[in-house]
Amino acid sequence: MNQQEPKDLDHFLGDLRRALKAQERYLLNVLFQLQFPELEGGLEPGFDRGDADSFAQWLSDKYVDQISESVFFRRLLIQQEQLTQQATQQLDKAQAGELDSAGYATFLRAVQRFNELADQLRTDVTSSLIELDELTGLFNRNVMDRDLTEELEHSRRSERSFAVAMLDIDHFKKVNDTQGHAFGDQVLVQLAEAMEDSLRPYDRVYRYGGEEFLILLQDTRIRSAEKVLERLRQAIASREMGTEDLKIEVTVSMGVADSSQFESVQDLVETADKALYKAKENGRNRVEVA
Repeated sequence: MNQQEPKDLDHFLGDLRRALKAQERYLLNVLFQLQFPELEGGLEPGFDRGDADSFAQWLSDKYVDQISESVFFRRLLIQQEQLTQQATQQLDKAQAGELDSAGYATFLRAVQRFNELADQLRTDVTSSLIELDELTGLFNRNVMDRDLTEELEHSRRSERSFAVAMLDIDHFKKVNDTQGHAFGDQVLVQLAEAMEDSLRPYDRVYRYGGEEFLILLQDTRIRSAEKVLERLRQAIASREMGTEDLKIEVTVSMGVADSSQFESVQDLVETADKALYKAKENGRNRVEVA
């Protein structure tokens, strides 16, 4: 692995496409040589068994933890290594005139399993891209709506409330206007990191839109939620954000609502949003309870 920053999901999908293309060419050449072992080379002139390494080379970079920890990713790499070993064994048998139907069938099943794992990995990563905000890596509104609906239904059954907070960066338009949108994007990314660092492991953060974020505080009553959010507000205010050349202080305003008062996700979110605007009217850089 290189020493650069981990590659994101988009970069990984591009590398995976190239790796699978290389693997496809390798396997076609192998299958051709198994059928016609007396012919020199495969479908492509200069075919070399070492071409199997092309797959691993395309995926030799360091990727975000979501990829590195994926069970499909690990299984695919293991399956490719095993497939290469089987291909070598079958090629040796074919050249010696000892290729048998049982061994050949086992090899074809290994190819099929490799393709299945590749499809599963692609589906898994594509689903993640659909669910994640492209800039911050936080969950997007589609996931937010689904999670809040499930949480509200669970809350009704268990009679245990949760809290929802809307968060907005104070005077963010001024940051974009004076420093540019690229700088503003860096602030948004670092704010997302600050929120994930400061909140509890079971809290969830979603990018609501622009510089607005929604925080789901599971199984948390409103007064406890206020304390959690106040710690978050202080943590953000104490952390400088921006680029190496320019750092700025960032403050946020938050409004929080208790789920026990509501029958719909829309009403719950709108109430938290109204509390957010009340926090702005009362001077910003504060938490307001609905």
